[in-house]
Amino acid sequence: MRIIVTPQMCGKTFYILRKHLLPFLWPLLRTKLILSFRQAVAMEASLSFLGIGDPNHPSWGKMLQLAFSSNETWLTESWQWTVIPPTLSILLVTIGLALLGEKTIPLSTMEKETGMKRKALTQAPAIVGLTGGAITADQLSVSYGNHTILQPVSFEITAGSVTALIGESGSGKTTLGRALYGLQPKESVIGTVLIGGKSIYGSGPKGTMKRW
Repeated sequence: MRIIVTPQMCGKTFYILRKHLLPFLWPLLRTKLILSFRQAVAMEASLSFLGIGDPNHPSWGKMLQLAFSSNETWLTESWQWTVIPPTLSILLVTIGLALLGEKTIPLSTMEKETGMKRKALTQAPAIVGLTGGAITADQLSVSYGNHTILQPVSFEITAGSVTALIGESGSGKTTLGRALYGLQPKESVIGTVLIGGKSIYGSGPKGTMKRW
């Protein structure tokens, strides 16, 4: 919506790209560049080590291939100069590229975006939900008529954690997600869903979150 309205408000093409598109595309482009660069380094070193690379082009993989193909490498101390340096170089580059993808948000930026004070940001998250979970499901199931689509499940997701929902097609992943978001009809949901200690499908207005 913002991108459609901007040209109508005399927004220039560069302004649209800089303000509305690049901030969302930059994390994806950065991640793709890092992964492609790391894959290229590992692939070139592997092919050169197997002797498939260009013999006229010096590389770390070619150095290892020549070192391992020479009988003198392990009979003398030359392995310290022909094996260890290229191996460490490959490891440092791949690990460095992996760490380059990590990003730490400064506390000043978090204070500005969240409105919370620095002390509150550095403290452990407060206990919410029934037993400390940011999202809590207790005997949650979804039924349509006499057909049970989602069998009863109970779990708890703590604040600040990352949880993956894995299952085969038709196992109920989308139904579970819709139930947690409050998108399922109230009459089809059995059990309890709490977000921040507030019920999604509560019967009374007190302590009940506003559904979508």
